[in-house]
Amino acid sequence: LLISIEKNKADRLVERIKEEGFEDATVIGEVVESPRGVIEIVP
Repeated sequence: LLISIEKNKADRLVERIKEEGFEDATVIGEVVESPRGVIEIVP
């Protein structure tokens, strides 16, 4: 499951998801301004 949320709300959302028993919930990335139209996967 992927969810997009405002950066300032992400930590609380992950916390609440974990409280519901999904201990592996985590933030995996962020949306940045540029370069437009490029998805970069960084290990």
